[in-house]
Amino acid sequence: MPSHVLPRLLTVALILACAVTAVAAAFAIIAPLVGQPLITGFPVACVDATHSVCALERQAGAAQLVLDRGEIALPASSLDASVLRVVDVAITGGFAIVLIWLLRRFARDAASGRPFTAGSTHSLARAGVLLMAYPVWQLLRSALWQMSVIAHQGEQAALIHTLAPAPDDAALRLLPEFSPEAVIAGLILLVVSRAFGVGVEVQRDSDEVI
Repeated sequence: MPSHVLPRLLTVALILACAVTAVAAAFAIIAPLVGQPLITGFPVACVDATHSVCALERQAGAAQLVLDRGEIALPASSLDASVLRVVDVAITGGFAIVLIWLLRRFARDAASGRPFTAGSTHSLARAGVLLMAYPVWQLLRSALWQMSVIAHQGEQAALIHTLAPAPDDAALRLLPEFSPEAVIAGLILLVVSRAFGVGVEVQRDSDEVI
């Protein structure tokens, strides 16, 4: 691939990420105002696989819970769920936008013919830290969503927190989201950034000799 193509592709990806985040945030704000429920999916595990709760499809408070292939869908319309959804979209979209922006900066430095610069090294290192931080946000987001869902599920639903002890009767355990591949990718970028840091020093020494 020609060196100038990748920065252009990342520029397009950056524009699309900004547009998608803006549209998703606008929808999250507007939909509850017009009475449109916002559906959110949660990974779940059945505590007692022999019980009918594992095929859950019932009214729970103001929302219907539908279990399908290990995921429960919650059309939530409460204020706290709507606010959390907007925050979720903003932060998750922000991670994507900043990551693409950092990679675009690195690609532009590489396309200039002198990739071993302090700027490219810092861009890679920051992208690596960002990727490693994203799973932490996933866990926090899962905890916040679980608190919101459990608070609005009603008395007849059988949803329990990830860390809650298993009850005597059947229940569905809400599971956290976590992307270990993001941690691995972040570590790889940190290693590569360290290698680029060495390259910067070698190039600086070479320039001084010349």
